[in-house]
Amino acid sequence: TIKASSQAASLAAGLGGAGVAVAGAGAGATNTILTNTNAFVSGSTLNASGDVKVESTNDSRIHATIIAAAASVAIGGAVGVGASIGAAVASNIIGFSDSDSSLATHESTETINELKKGETVAITSGSLEGQVFEYLGDTLTDGDPKTSGDQPIDLSVQEYSDETLWRRRFDRPGADVQAYVHNSSVTSGGHVVLNAESDLQIQATVLAGAVAVAGGAGVGGFAATGAGASSSNKIAADVRAFIDGDGTGNQGISGKSLTLSALDKSIINAETKATSVAVSFGSSAASIAVGVSLSDNEIDNVVQASISNADAVKTTAGQVSITASEEATIDAVTEAASAAAAIGLGGSSASGVTNRSEEHTSELQSRQYLVCRLL
Repeated sequence: TIKASSQAASLAAGLGGAGVAVAGAGAGATNTILTNTNAFVSGSTLNASGDVKVESTNDSRIHATIIAAAASVAIGGAVGVGASIGAAVASNIIGFSDSDSSLATHESTETINELKKGETVAITSGSLEGQVFEYLGDTLTDGDPKTSGDQPIDLSVQEYSDETLWRRRFDRPGADVQAYVHNSSVTSGGHVVLNAESDLQIQATVLAGAVAVAGGAGVGGFAATGAGASSSNKIAADVRAFIDGDGTGNQGISGKSLTLSALDKSIINAETKATSVAVSFGSSAASIAVGVSLSDNEIDNVVQASISNADAVKTTAGQVSITASEEATIDAVTEAASAAAAIGLGGSSASGVTNRSEEHTSELQSRQYLVCRLL
């Protein structure tokens, strides 16, 4: 279990003839669990007078709370200028890993003449070191449109946080949760049970806030705020209960009953919120407030129960039961709010919000195989 808490707060005040206050706070966390849980019998002959149980359970947890808050107050006799920025970012991953940087098309240290859609860039330094990003835009041949002529493209200064142009790339090794018998014979006087259960959970709370107040008796006040919250939560698990091969002799697999069960109950609960408030006053006043909230949540699991390469499977009293169940859920709340007020003889204000939530449960596969002859 990972329990992560990251908070950042900033307060600025400016008073005087000309009051200026600027505050910024940023909090972030990256949490990764890459683990395999396997219970198995392999290359063996197993005899038991009672039950034979092979059980594997993975209940890994990530609980992450990320909060960033910034506030500025600027009051001046002539003019007041206040600005604040709050940003909170969280990345929580179970079963995924960053793509192999050695396979990327480019490195971030390069300067190139052309960047095509689908090409990838490996970040070699800074806070994003080790991550790989895929370019999503149209073919780019000019690194600086403000300068005449096509300019080289400097990959070290690209806005990799712009999700309209860049996407972080992941590989999916998957967290194995397996209970199995491999090339082994099992004779039980009781019941034979193979059970694999995944109960992976991500609980993420990401909050960002920014407030600015500015005023001046002379010229007036200008207040600007920006608040951004972003969370990326991903789970990948391979949950399998299976028999593959029943040994080399004639003993095979036998018991009163045979039960193979694979169950996934993965959960993502994500709360991502951003709030931005700007207030200005004076003879002339202007306020701008922007709030952005982004959430990307994905569960990509494979659930299998199977018997294969076994031609001597029998029960003496009960049934053969093979079940694969997928009960994964995503519960995401994504909110962004902004408010701007300008009070004065001449006042103007503007506010804007971006609120985006993506939930992917593609490839939530529930597979059930029975490839054997029951005797």
